[in-house]
Amino acid sequence: MIASASRRTARPLGFYLIGTEQEWQFGVVPFIVPDIVKAGRAASLIPPFWALFARR
Repeated sequence: MIASASRRTARPLGFYLIGTEQEWQFGVVPFIVPDIVKAGRAASLIPPFWALFARR
């Protein structure tokens, strides 16, 4: 029988370098507001394009 691997869960490298709280703070939080803005801009562009390409 093959020896099983360690049962510890794999953790991202950032966990060991800066910790999970700072990993979240510097890796995720800075992208939340820009992503919301991009989604809003994309949603605001849909109606004009529908009107532009609408079949009449």
